[in-house]
Amino acid sequence: MTQNVQAVIQQFGELTHWIQSLLVMNDEKWRMPIKEGKWSPSEVIAHLQGWDQYMKDYVIPAALKGEVVFPEHNEFNAKSSKHAFSGISKTNMIEEVIQTRVTLVKELLCLSEQDLQKNITVNGYTNCPNTNKPFTLLHLVTEFIEHDQHHKRQIDQYVSV
Repeated sequence: MTQNVQAVIQQFGELTHWIQSLLVMNDEKWRMPIKEGKWSPSEVIAHLQGWDQYMKDYVIPAALKGEVVFPEHNEFNAKSSKHAFSGISKTNMIEEVIQTRVTLVKELLCLSEQDLQKNITVNGYTNCPNTNKPFTLLHLVTEFIEHDQHHKRQIDQYVSV
């Protein structure tokens, strides 16, 4: 595996350090919406864990076969929101999301570069509508990194207020 490919996967795994830092967040703030009409940090973290689990259980095996189908996002995300308020503690949720990410990164690192760079179809598209780059599993990992960073910025802004 080239250093570049390995670096992308390792960058994907680095979010766990930031997630771990959320343990010090006040429990009340953890459950309060980051803005009116937005999720709480607990819902955002449950959301990240839900997508990691989906990637681990479905996206990787489907990508190895050449075709990935993502579920309808609003319905899928609603399940994550529900999980955040299921009674799970902040500590347990953070441990859960870190464990899922660590396992996912290990699985990605075990794949061959050929599998990671193989062209795939995603929801019927061969190229990313945003970048026009061919879809590959590695490209999906970079999109998940961008997704992580978006939510990290949201929570960091909320915490700094």
